[in-house]
Amino acid sequence: MNLIEIIRSVSDVMDALGVAVVSLGVLWGLIGFAKGLITQTADIAYKTFRIQIVRSLILGLEVLVAGDVIRTVAISPQPH
Repeated sequence: MNLIEIIRSVSDVMDALGVAVVSLGVLWGLIGFAKGLITQTADIAYKTFRIQIVRSLILGLEVLVAGDVIRTVAISPQPH
């Protein structure tokens, strides 16, 4: 396994991690929303849900962008 294959594997893992962060964040937000509907008003539960979704999207997108940057910088064609 050469260096380019390792870099591709690392960036693929980062892509999967980014998707997992977003997915788990949305799931966590939905669970929190359901709990919030029981203990709080719907307005407060919804605002908390939105904040959780935004946090998970931002973190997941940061991981996805990092994987793309690694892939682009390390694997891009080098001038001869």
